[in-house]
Amino acid sequence: MGLIHGADSTGKAMPLLVDASGRPLVLSHGWVGGAWQKNPLLLGYSGIVKCVWDNLTLAAGDNTIDGPIVPAGEIWVITAVIAQYVGAVATELIMRVNSSGSGIAVLDVAPPTTLINYNNTGTWILAPGDFLQGFVRAAALNDDFRGRGLGYRVDIDQ
Repeated sequence: MGLIHGADSTGKAMPLLVDASGRPLVLSHGWVGGAWQKNPLLLGYSGIVKCVWDNLTLAAGDNTIDGPIVPAGEIWVITAVIAQYVGAVATELIMRVNSSGSGIAVLDVAPPTTLINYNNTGTWILAPGDFLQGFVRAAALNDDFRGRGLGYRVDIDQ
């Protein structure tokens, strides 16, 4: 290991630690995808997360359907959400990440078509107590909602 001087993205000189081969050892940036980039969030892997929740007897009007809650000692990294509405009158279908009481829409379809699986991919990190949430606007009595979240979990109580 040694010390050399490099430059940040603005051209400002900065010292870098390097390994025996001269490759920089930095925590915030690295050689990612063929270019110097900010490193992605580094998380471990403890297992698969498959969130499955349904409500097959929606009330007439607006419905909020909560998915499973992230338990203490875990972080969930959700990489895909899927929502399905079965009915004929709803005007909007939303999937949210609910974190600390605030819902962030990650899927929004207006109006939804019955029996279509709507999906979105990304990376949503849920802390203990957070959950996925479905919302159906203007449903008819006994319409159906099906929600899915797929990804992986990280155990943080080790």
